[in-house]
Amino acid sequence: MANFTPRIALLLASFTVVHSQLQQLAEVGVTLTTPHFMSMFERSMLRGSAVTDSFELLVHYASVLAPDFLAFLIAAAFMRTVGSVLEVFKAENRLSKKCPEMKNLEDAVDAFGCSRLHLAAHNGCSEELQVLLQQGADPNALDSWAETPLHMAARAGCADMCAELLDAGADRQLQNKDKKTALMVAALAGHHEVCEALFLNENNDDASEEVDALDMFGCSDLHRAAHDGSAADVEELLLEGLDPNALDSWEETPLHMAAREGSTECCALLLASGSDPELQNKDKKTAFMVAALAGHARVSQLLFKASRVATPVPDVDTKDDFGCTSLHLAAHVASAADLEELLLDGANPNAREAWGETPLHFAARAGSVEACALLLGAGCDMRVKNKAGKTASEVADFAGHRAICMRLAKFDVHDTVPEDSDGEL
Repeated sequence: MANFTPRIALLLASFTVVHSQLQQLAEVGVTLTTPHFMSMFERSMLRGSAVTDSFELLVHYASVLAPDFLAFLIAAAFMRTVGSVLEVFKAENRLSKKCPEMKNLEDAVDAFGCSRLHLAAHNGCSEELQVLLQQGADPNALDSWAETPLHMAARAGCADMCAELLDAGADRQLQNKDKKTALMVAALAGHHEVCEALFLNENNDDASEEVDALDMFGCSDLHRAAHDGSAADVEELLLEGLDPNALDSWEETPLHMAAREGSTECCALLLASGSDPELQNKDKKTAFMVAALAGHARVSQLLFKASRVATPVPDVDTKDDFGCTSLHLAAHVASAADLEELLLDGANPNAREAWGETPLHFAARAGSVEACALLLGAGCDMRVKNKAGKTASEVADFAGHRAICMRLAKFDVHDTVPEDSDGEL
């Protein structure tokens, strides 16, 4: 309210001054008066035509209100210009109070609240970042999104710059407006080298033994945090040194529990800390299979990418005389274990056989919920139609597999990232 009142006063003062000047101009005849305007209009009219009384009244009011309206516009423009100038001085004043050592205007924050240190971290300028830190730049400065230079260096994947910022006193626990720390940002971006730099800490063995205590089900605090989907607690426990591959009594890791709950952030943190996505529980299910069966598209795709081999196995997509790949055959016999192995070896989940059907059509017709879940988690496109114009859901519905239809409906098509297919949709 204190900042709003002077602006109103400035607007009223500007309006009064401009309005008085326009009234003086109107008195000496510079402004278009009603008789003058009417004579111009009458000359443009056809001979013999008359102007109605309502139009005369409209022109009269317009000529009377025109000076007021013009004065208001000029006053508003003047106030906006003055306000912009004042904002510059306010920004410099705030910066000088926060960082007295910054005397040059080039050290000021930009329109998004980013300092030069933010920009250096964002653009990967290591030399400039070192110079700014030596000059006393604040490594914990916040921009308009409450992000520090450490957030930006983590998102850019610059592990060396993250280490330099941490050595300069950057706080790795600060969260942005999305409640994400720099470690979460790096984990979600897949920058594991940055995560390793952020995981470095000084913890003692006694503390690690205390937090590694197990309950009656063999679950550690990390298991429970992953089960609750609390990314902040998972990050804190990982920084304290808990084992991300610890097994409970059902031989499940914290990654299994995070996958079952559908927590993308927890899964990303656990993967970045070294959790093995290929470990199986007593049901012979990996975290990828657990997420796929739970219908968590984003998590299952994250785990699939973490588990999949970098180079596909040769001839994994070889087709037979009917155009079927090994993945089609595994889906036809509803072999979830073979499906997972083939998918992780690089098999194309959207390969089509001679009738235009994908492995998802085969799994849907066979009524295998697990096979459908794995294929969807690997990026199989449920919108693909066979030559009869049927999607996998329609094939399952025709075969009477209502559970498959519900499973396909649970997956959001916008959450899936299909692999390249052999044909057009």
